[in-house]
Amino acid sequence: MGQRTEASSGRSAEPSPSGPLFAVGGAIPLETGTLHRWKEVVNMAKNPPTGDGQRIGAVRGRSQVQTPNGNWVKRDTETGRFMDQKIDGKLFKGVRKEK
Repeated sequence: MGQRTEASSGRSAEPSPSGPLFAVGGAIPLETGTLHRWKEVVNMAKNPPTGDGQRIGAVRGRSQVQTPNGNWVKRDTETGRFMDQKIDGKLFKGVRKEK
């Protein structure tokens, strides 16, 4: 296999500034051999800032149980006292279910 030339590939060696790579966010040239290869500049995803008030993982020290009428009740696992009840029939988010 020989090296591709400008004539065999049907493309020019350097893309024009109006090409699709420049519209995405810019491009930087990378030298490989005699032809220029272009790589897009892509913005990377970032983790959200810490301290934004969101819990990660399960709530500790809490459990929930369903009452006979279908409501869910949140219970403290240390004392066994009921803390809160949801009347919409949905589960508490992040709280484990009792067996």
